[in-house]
Amino acid sequence: MESAGKQARICLGVITGPAGVRGEMRFHSYSDAPGDMRRYRALETGEGRKIAVERISVKAGRVRLAVSGVTHRAQAAAFKGTKLYVPRAVLPETGSDEFYHADLVGLKARDTGGRLLGHIAAVQNFGAGDLLEVRVVSETGKNADFFVPFTQAAVPEIDLEGGCLTLDPPPGLIDAPGEKAPA
Repeated sequence: MESAGKQARICLGVITGPAGVRGEMRFHSYSDAPGDMRRYRALETGEGRKIAVERISVKAGRVRLAVSGVTHRAQAAAFKGTKLYVPRAVLPETGSDEFYHADLVGLKARDTGGRLLGHIAAVQNFGAGDLLEVRVVSETGKNADFFVPFTQAAVPEIDLEGGCLTLDPPPGLIDAPGEKAPA
């Protein structure tokens, strides 16, 4: 997991396999605007290896990459499953109500009364909108995760500088200490 903040790397997506016989690669972008990748010619693999992107084409939501030094299908196939990253610092600043997922992961999660609930382990989207995955470590050391909709109502305050956010989850989503959820 990358650390939150300006030093983090942001995963732009993953290479899914070769595209054609001249070394181009299919790329699954995690961005809503995959064409914006054109401004980031130097990317990194998860291991930190630099990748120089020569060409990016986006047609009907499908992304193809041409990488320097990769000239045939077998070379491109070797990249299958490789995630590509860019330093967080080179990305554009977000609006007042916009956040990069990497900026949220790792934040402490508190309820509206200030009680520590856990920390944000991930931001997930299973098709119906973003969910914050909150990881709670119990006294026994076992992890217990729960999901909170990433909406203004359920997450009324986000303090990136302070490293925490406030949750006001829907009733019954989480239990108060010593209580069990109704059956």
